Amino acid sequence: MRIRRFLSFFIAIAMVILLCVSCNKNNDKKEHEGEIIVATWNKGNIWSGDITEWVNYFYAHNYEYIKNNQMTMDKVIKLGINAYCLIPILEDYLKSIDESVSEESIELAALNYMAQIDHTYQDEGGYNAWKDGIGVTDNFIYELTKYGIYTSKVRERLVSELEVSDNQLIEYFAENSMNYATPVGYVFNTALIEVLDQADDEEVANAFEDAKAFIEKAKSGTSFSDIQKQILEKYTQEDGYTLAPYYTTDGTFSKTDLDAMPKFDDLDKYLEELEAKYTEKGMDKNADKKSEAYGFYNEYLFYVYQGTVVNIFRNKLLEIGETYDTPIHSPNGWMIVEYERYNENPWAKFEDVKDQVKEDYIASIEDSLLDKYCGELLEKNNLAYENVEFIPNEVTAAETTAAVTQQ
Repeated sequence: MRIRRFLSFFIAIAMVILLCVSCNKNNDKKEHEGEIIVATWNKGNIWSGDITEWVNYFYAHNYEYIKNNQMTMDKVIKLGINAYCLIPILEDYLKSIDESVSEESIELAALNYMAQIDHTYQDEGGYNAWKDGIGVTDNFIYELTKYGIYTSKVRERLVSELEVSDNQLIEYFAENSMNYATPVGYVFNTALIEVLDQADDEEVANAFEDAKAFIEKAKSGTSFSDIQKQILEKYTQEDGYTLAPYYTTDGTFSKTDLDAMPKFDDLDKYLEELEAKYTEKGMDKNADKKSEAYGFYNEYLFYVYQGTVVNIFRNKLLEIGETYDTPIHSPNGWMIVEYERYNENPWAKFEDVKDQVKEDYIASIEDSLLDKYCGELLEKNNLAYENVEFIPNEVTAAETTAAVTQQ
């Protein structure tokens, strides 16, 4: 969630005026002067200053839920306390199973996360603006990264130890059978030769030639699945090709959708009319990527791709297992299409999708597994929350609302 100006002042003021039912006399009172105790556990007291940045972060992260009364400030405070406590607990656990994480890998991950934030929020001032707006420090980002790595590794461990019975999977499959249904229609496979800049004529031309070469391989006997693998090995995410994996996949053109698509007999004529229509609208591949003119160009390429696929299946231009002769221009580059089969039965058999069902079932429960396990760890460490409450500053709260609605 992007928020140009965040909540630091509100949280900073609020943390100072946290109300507590009871405050104990402690030896570390001077060290935490001006703070209050928000929780206790085996390691002693947890002070408001210990969790300020965690609360800032979770408040910003869940702001929409809080604004819509779907989450309380009490929940936000407890999330901050839990995260603060879980870092040393999970660190000890990972060490005990020889899965400890090096400081170097955490530092590298934190730097990568900062760079990612800087890129995502570049229009709002980058990483520093994001950090200052929320009210966190570089050191907190390090702790947040550590927390993410630790919880991910524990989640993986819990999943690896999970025993799933066929009965559980069959029950999950029955409850979610629609997720595995395939529309009646043409099942086809695709591969994307991604183009990073559609305005770069040389790149577009080179990608087209590359796509033609892959089509020739497919027509010469290389399986389409191998073609897809070769393309993903060449067009990697490390080199910036982030869309190739998403569009190198399979899909179904349902009979219902096909019947609703534009009807034409001559593809070349249809494409000429399409180009004329969008030229009149003002499409321009050389325009700024955020402009309406470039948006029209993207839209034009989408309909070029859609119209060509419609023509392929409506006029039955491919036999099962055959690859279309020509790369098809799309908003993301050149698409290669293979006709796999015609699906007449929309309902999948459990045995045919069992592996996917298991993957989906585990994904549906892994967060609750982690939450349950972490809850047990916190309970073992005798974590007890004090009754604390935020009193927001009205002026700052209004500014916070404005910051969100202005995005």
